[in-house]
Amino acid sequence: MSTPNRKVVKGRNEKELRKYVKDHERRGWRRVGKTCELHGIYKSEYMQVMEYGRMVQ
Repeated sequence: MSTPNRKVVKGRNEKELRKYVKDHERRGWRRVGKTCELHGIYKSEYMQVMEYGRMVQ
């Protein structure tokens, strides 16, 4: 279920994810939900769902 104004921002660590989220927020994106951590065998990823324009006045 993917809406055109929603996407998942991914980072290799929390610092990288924060940077990407901040960049997106500057362009009008908003966070949806909490940050999700996915720990696999070979790598860990941090994810944040972002939505565009819903709460922008």
